[in-house]
Amino acid sequence: MFKKLLYNALALCFLVNAGIASGANLVVNGNFENGSTGWTEWTSPPGWVTGAFSHDYGSGCDIWAPTPYPYEGANTHCQSVGTNNVHGGLYQVINVEPGKTYTVSGMWSGGIGGLATGSYTSLSWFEVTIYDGIATVADIDAAPGANDVIIAKKTFENATNPYSFGWEPFNNMFTAQSSQVTLALKTGKVGDWDAIAAYHDVISLDEVRPAAPIPTLNEWGMIIVALLISGSALWYMRRRRAL
Repeated sequence: MFKKLLYNALALCFLVNAGIASGANLVVNGNFENGSTGWTEWTSPPGWVTGAFSHDYGSGCDIWAPTPYPYEGANTHCQSVGTNNVHGGLYQVINVEPGKTYTVSGMWSGGIGGLATGSYTSLSWFEVTIYDGIATVADIDAAPGANDVIIAKKTFENATNPYSFGWEPFNNMFTAQSSQVTLALKTGKVGDWDAIAAYHDVISLDEVRPAAPIPTLNEWGMIIVALLISGSALWYMRRRRAL
């Protein structure tokens, strides 16, 4: 009994705070239950681009669909296109606090539904990126800068057969440099092929916060524990003598 009391007392004395916690989701309509609300659809400026993505929030893309669809709730974002060279997606500007760390997470899926005979793709990509500040379409269309962070990216090169990846989670952290960031969902392709589609759902951007401290013993608590240990020791010694 004495040992048990001693171990319990020591455990109470050495309670410490550990781990991290997340704040509220700062993304507006990250689950797309309200369609495109909070998001801006974008397509690369004219030039080498030969088409623009079509966006859907409730019916899916007729090229193909991952299972389950929708991923969660009633809606899931889908974008698809059947032309050759294209780059586009969604973006949202989010208020943050400089110097604080945030986590971006969500689910995504993508691929192509079929290649025409003799056709190919030289490159296709699926990407989630955080841009420092308020990014323009030209900024999002370009490669990320020094203060921008690629949260997740998948690339496929020289494909001659249909391919796809089912629902997968993505998750990464960044430290805010400014009071605003732009969260961009990007999909692009180069080459002569039939169609490409990308799906997104449950997108979240949360502040990483220290976990709430676990209460520790104050001075009076330490005194009480010491008295308990002393009393237990005295009881133990008297019991030994009685035996």
